[in-house]
Amino acid sequence: EYMGGIFSKAVMRRKHVVRKGYKTWDIHGVLGGDEGMEILVRALQMVGGEVQTLVISGNEFTSKGAETLSTLLPVGHLTFLDISGNYIGDNGIKAFSDVLSSETCRLTHLDVFFNRITHIGFSHISRAITSGCPLTTLNIGGNVAGAEGISALMEAIVSPASRITSLALCATAKTFASAQIVATALADPNCRLTALDLECNLIFDTGGALIASQLLLPHCRITELNFRETNIGELSCQKLATILREKSNSLKKLLLGNTNITDDHVVPLVDALASPECQLTQLDLSQTSIAHSAIVQIATLLSTPTCKLKILDLSATKPTVSSINSLVAALPQNNGLLETLNVSEVNVLASVATIIATLTTNFRSPMVTNEQLTQIISNFVSQKHLETLWYTFLLSFHRRAGATSPVRVLNADVLELIHKFFLDGSSH
Repeated sequence: EYMGGIFSKAVMRRKHVVRKGYKTWDIHGVLGGDEGMEILVRALQMVGGEVQTLVISGNEFTSKGAETLSTLLPVGHLTFLDISGNYIGDNGIKAFSDVLSSETCRLTHLDVFFNRITHIGFSHISRAITSGCPLTTLNIGGNVAGAEGISALMEAIVSPASRITSLALCATAKTFASAQIVATALADPNCRLTALDLECNLIFDTGGALIASQLLLPHCRITELNFRETNIGELSCQKLATILREKSNSLKKLLLGNTNITDDHVVPLVDALASPECQLTQLDLSQTSIAHSAIVQIATLLSTPTCKLKILDLSATKPTVSSINSLVAALPQNNGLLETLNVSEVNVLASVATIIATLTTNFRSPMVTNEQLTQIISNFVSQKHLETLWYTFLLSFHRRAGATSPVRVLNADVLELIHKFFLDGSSH
């Protein structure tokens, strides 16, 4: 409220504070409700419709504030709008839906995550989609819609007038019936979806397998699939493995973190990643029960020439020291393809000397920055007992444009810290 008051006074008393030329405004959590929204709209009107991206999440405005803001949509150049974490409700989403179909509305990205929207609000936005509104990306997760709301939305998604290619339904499809509705929509030839986010939904393993099976259809365009924090397991993994082996599959990003997946479930999935037909470049298996055997299998995968993975998240899993060492030993054979490897929050006593030696001597094309190594060190030394260290290893490799030789950025101070805390053992 204090920051909102300052913003309001600045706009009202000193108009030059609102400068022209800024195409992106990020005003998270400072407006102080509906009154602050009125001031913001006036400020946006002052700059003559130059703003293209507007982030006003977490500002506690209601349907009244949404109605005020909606007056801007038919005018100007606004294409990206994030109003997540507010209280606009069904009336607020109706206000947006009523103007989305305007011929002058240019909004392509709308984020209304967690806004107390029910199945009624889902029906409102569905009508806008079927009327040919310009929206291509919609995040309507975190709202309790039920099967009725999901059904109305998915019917709109597959309508000939729909332009939606990216849909986020986090914590909305909480039943198997909702999973069936989503699967039916994916089977429709009119479905244009390329990205589907179903994080934090109780779709069950059979629901996950049913949704995944639609990716085998020749007209399915899904390239990004998020099953994080769902209760999927063996059936879903088997179906996904089948998909990844298909020549027609286009899946590039697969998020399976915090699910019921175990070592046995991962076996066919990792085998499929070695297939020449597999296009997957990002895989998330974080916060799952995978342990030694799965990590060793993944290490073998990284040494396979046909593996295309660039981003791999294994954080908060349950590997052993030997499996982590197998993973590290496989990295030099990956020829620098892997850009990001996350094994943070892994509860093992890692072989730090082996890891550091691998980073500093074996990589031929990636570079490791001082900041990355310093972060690794600080995560170790912040713990009280060596035997219960949480091994944190977040490593990003980057190719430098035009680089023809190995590039490594190592600082003498960093190397001294490594020696002091890990190699001579005197501190413990």
